[in-house]
Formats: sequence, structure tokens, C-alpha cells
Amino acid sequence: MAGKSRTAHLAVRKARIPATTSTKNHRFEPFSQRIAKLKIDPLRRVREHQVQTNDGATSSYFRSALDEWADRNLSEDFTEFAKQAIPISDSLPQIVHHEQKITDLLLHYIENKKTVALEPLLDLVAHLAHDLGLRFEKHFARVVSAITSLAAKHEDVEVIEWSFNCLAWLFKYLSRLLVPDLRPLYDLMAPLLGKERQKPFIARFAAESMSFLLRKAASHASKDNQPLHLIVEHIEHDLCVSATGKSDLYEQGVVVLFVESIQGSQSALHSSGAILFHEMLSVTFESFGKEKEPPTPLTRLLLATVMALLDRIDGASLQPIMDVILNNSQHIELANIHPSYAKLYSSLLFSIMSVKGGSKVTAWSPVLEKITSLLSGLSAEKDVTVELLKVFAVAHQNCPLQDAISHVKFLETLASDSRWRPYFLGFCMFYAELGKDRFKDLLLSHFKRFFASHWNNYNEQLCLALPKLVSSGRLETSTLSLPAPWQKEIADDFSKHHVSDEISDVAYYRSGLLELLTVTRINSDTKDRVLSGLQFRPNHCNR
Repeated sequence: MAGKSRTAHLAVRKARIPATTSTKNHRFEPFSQRIAKLKIDPLRRVREHQVQTNDGATSSYFRSALDEWADRNLSEDFTEFAKQAIPISDSLPQIVHHEQKITDLLLHYIENKKTVALEPLLDLVAHLAHDLGLRFEKHFARVVSAITSLAAKHEDVEVIEWSFNCLAWLFKYLSRLLVPDLRPLYDLMAPLLGKERQKPFIARFAAESMSFLLRKAASHASKDNQPLHLIVEHIEHDLCVSATGKSDLYEQGVVVLFVESIQGSQSALHSSGAILFHEMLSVTFESFGKEKEPPTPLTRLLLATVMALLDRIDGASLQPIMDVILNNSQHIELANIHPSYAKLYSSLLFSIMSVKGGSKVTAWSPVLEKITSLLSGLSAEKDVTVELLKVFAVAHQNCPLQDAISHVKFLETLASDSRWRPYFLGFCMFYAELGKDRFKDLLLSHFKRFFASHWNNYNEQLCLALPKLVSSGRLETSTLSLPAPWQKEIADDFSKHHVSDEISDVAYYRSGLLELLTVTRINSDTKDRVLSGLQFRPNHCNR
């Protein structure tokens, strides 16, 4: 009875009430959402009652915020700052006149790193930028350097949050100034992204805060692609130059930067995400033309970005990324010039098609057509061909049956065309491992014809392949009849020689032949001759 009571109690504990939406005013949000919620006019959103709108020419966001913080924050550092800043910030014209001194004061007290004073100081930096507009450009580099240094070195979590909030606001408000050339800003942010030794979460926050600007550059690419091309090329070049054994964090930071820029809200793709991914591919492809081998960090970056997108974005939203991969017009040319390109391309496709059984792919026919066209035009080395054939096998196994049937002609080509015959057995083994049902339904008939017609050229490989297919359940025992000429050849071989008389490699081959005979149908005469040749002779042991 006690046991039943305990079981019932555990059952009650397992039954959980569905979670409800939080009503807390203060809860964590990723920086991407914080940036999206920022307004170009933050004062109107937070402190609109403090702005004197009756005189737009002289009212100041900075002064309104300063007056409020002077009442709310009585820390020693901020009180000293306020005493010096208030006399020179009565109006907007006065602030413009004393902008250098005000900026110097802000940076001086920020560099003191007194936690109790940092929240108002960082808030005032944003308001000063709001007041100055384009005039803030000459102070931007100093301000960003000071704030990034503070975020990287300060131990207080709140200070880190205030710092990145400030940066995010600056990036959004000054986007028109920054987007035409993001390279100087990126050089300032690179140490936070992991170029220098950094806490992993700092690299992630830096990437998330800057992703807004990368999306901005991508969204304007239809009018002017130069800003996007410059920054993507600069990022990838800097990653290659900085590539060392300790650059893993930097690569991860750059991956987060691209993923956050490509991803939209929730599990959808951003409206400019496909444009940005296309630029990543284009810059990577350009490296194939400049170098004998593509830089390894670029291939890792591309693959890691795709894998992260697969994890975050649903299949329907991911289709534009697949279209970008499939619709590049230089695939075959690059694959023939640079075999490593074909390996990268096959790795991209393999990643997308193999994750969750191919559920991320919504249109399979274009994928199969692209792979077959690439294979048909390929004249690259053996390893590249094998990789692409594996990609086709995965696609043909994971796609809907209707798409697989419509592309079954290529399987016949693999079995019959002299160009593809050397790869056919290996392809069959890999295809069978992926799924026995489609192997039996779509490929087995071609395998049987290949076995009957070309056994004399691939007898050693068949000795290995057939027993494996039978033992794994992909092929039923005695499904295939051993061709009569091969039966005669095997019987003659065993009749003339004894295994114990031969060297070890021939013995292994004989062993393979015996396994082959056990899984295929053979004539009784062949069986008798082989058994006769295998009869034990004592005089061999007495030598």
C-alpha cells in the first residue's frame, strides 16, 4: 500500500502545469531583441516629459537626462561629474560649443570604473550622441574604445550589460554614419569578438550588438552592395590573417556575428539574411581564384554558420539559403579548377540534407538536379567525385519517394557508364547503409545487372561487397546467381592449387571466394569441384 502511495505521489509530481507567459517587468532578453526595441528617439520613449519641446533649437536630451540623474544618483564620482558638466550644458548650442570638454569628462569618469556611477555616465553618452548627431563622428572611436575596454575588463555583470546597451544604442542611432564603411568599427570590436583573449560571453554579446549594422548593410545591398562587400571581405580577411591555434574563440565570435545577422525573429530568416549569406559565399569563392587552396578558416566559417542556422531556423524559412547555395553559376568551373571547392560545396549540401533526416529541405528536385549536373560536368580527382556521390546518395535516400523515382535514371548511368563504373560498388555500399528499403526498391536491379555484366573486372571488390550486403540484411542469401564463367574460373582455381601451398594474400582471396560462394547460387558441379580442391592432405602438414 505504501508502495502504491509513493508511486501515486511521484506521478503527481511529474504532472507539470503548463508554463504561462512571464509578467515580470525585468527579465533577460538577448541583445538582438534589445536592439530591435530601441527607438531612434529613446528620450521620447523613456523620458519624454523631460524634453522641453517648446524650443527645439535649444532643448537637449543630454541636459534633460543629466538633471534627472543628478537627482537620482548621489555617488561621489557622478556628483563630481555633474558639478563640472551642468555649467557647460544649459542648452544645445552650449553643448555643441563644449562638446569636446563634455566628452572628455564622460570618458574620464567612465575610465575610473566606479560601478555606482557607470549607469548614468553610459546613459549620458547615448544622449550626447543623440544631441550631436553627425558631429559625434570625431568622438566615436574614442568613446567605443573606452566602452569596449570597460565591458571586457569589468567583473560586474550589470556594468557589462550597461556597456553593451550603450554600444547597441550608438550603433543603431548612428547607423547612417557607420554603415557606408563598417571596417573601422569592426577593428575596434574585433578584440571583443575573440581576436584577443576574451570571455566567451563577451564575444557573443559583441557579435550580437554589432549584428544590427551588418543587417543594415545587407538591407541596402540592392541599392549599393559596396558597403556589404567591404565589411564581409574585411572580416574574412582578418580572420585568415589572425588564424592560429588559439583563434577558435575568434572564429566562434565571427560565426555568431553572421548567424545573428542572418537570423530574424524567433526561428525565421531575416529579410536580408539571404543577401548576407550570398555575400559570404561570394567572398569565399573569390578566395578560390586568388589562392591555390582556399583558406581553411573561411571553409570552417561557412560550414559552422550553416550548421548554426540549421539549428535555429525552420525548414521553410531556410529555403532562401538553399537557393543561394544551388544558384551559383560558377560551381562546375570552380570544382574543376579547385577540387577543394567541390569538397566544400559537397560539405555544405551534406550538412543541410543530413540534419534531422533531411527535414530542413523543402524542395528536393532542384537539389538532386544540381548534384547530378555538377557530377556530369566534373573532371576532378577521385576523392572529390566520391564526396559528391555520397551527397547524391544522402539526397536520394532522404527525399520523398516521388523525387527519388524521378531521378533514378542517374543510378542506371552509374551502373552502365564506363566513367562511373569504378565508383559504383562503393556507392552501392554507402547507399545500402543509409537505408535498405530504397536500396532494394531502386538500386538492387542495377546492382544485379552490374554484377552479371562486369564481375570479371571487379571480382575482388565483389568478394568483399556481397557478403557485407547479405550480413547487413540488404541482400537475401542466394538472391544472385554467380555467373557461369566465374563459377568455372573459381572451380578451376581450387582444383589446380591448394590454399596451404599459396602465399597469405592469395589465401585471403580464396577465403573471400568461399564467402562469395556461400551467399550466391552456384551449380552443384561447381560446389563439388571446390570441395574436392579443399580436401585435407596430410602430406602438406608433414613437410
